[in-house]
Amino acid sequence: MTIAFIQQLIDLINKDSITKFDYVLVIRPDLFSNHLLQSLKSKSNVMCAYQWDGLDRFPSVYKKIDFFDRFFVFDEDDLNKSENVLPITNFYFDDINPENNIIDAYFVGSFMNDRINLLLSLSKKLHELGQKLSINLSIGSSHKFKNLNPDLITIIDKPISFKTNLINSSQSKIIIDFTNEVHNGLSMRVFESIGFKKKLITNNTLVKKFDFYNPNNIFLIENDKFDGIENFINNPYEELC
Repeated sequence: MTIAFIQQLIDLINKDSITKFDYVLVIRPDLFSNHLLQSLKSKSNVMCAYQWDGLDRFPSVYKKIDFFDRFFVFDEDDLNKSENVLPITNFYFDDINPENNIIDAYFVGSFMNDRINLLLSLSKKLHELGQKLSINLSIGSSHKFKNLNPDLITIIDKPISFKTNLINSSQSKIIIDFTNEVHNGLSMRVFESIGFKKKLITNNTLVKKFDFYNPNNIFLIENDKFDGIENFINNPYEELC
């Protein structure tokens, strides 16, 4: 969170013309100081928060929960960690329209030991099937380079902006999603695939619980197997009802 953004927020709170906000929504409240949250609360009728990362990933957020009238989490496991949190899913932004596909499969993420081998295997399989890939990986340490095929994996040394990531997703036929061991919920990528009407490849078995699950649109990797993935790729996307 930039200093400039914080200052804009402080200036907004301190405007004499605004005595009350009807509704305040804070995303990632762990990034806000207690003083700033208290100032927001003093000027709000209802103040809510949404933590779009698992509570234990940024544990300082536990100390922020009591500032809010309602505090939402997307991770099912987090519901058992505090009495004052409520369930909600992730979402997608609809201000970027779906684009024509210029790549077949898109992924961006950071290096994680528990998923790198699966990512490499999937990338190799998709490449063998003639798919045009954009697999972007932030690795953080050069010693991790040695097992990465530069023909399949693009190493990024700085974050891709949120907007650029959305544009890339909107220009892809397939969005790739892998679970993070610190989460137990559906990621933003799952919902972005819905919003952009794109296919999804994921290893998150939770997706089967949701009414939008359609095996023609969502390929679920189970036991690290890709059986049937060629048919999945070749079959058209099916519109959701």
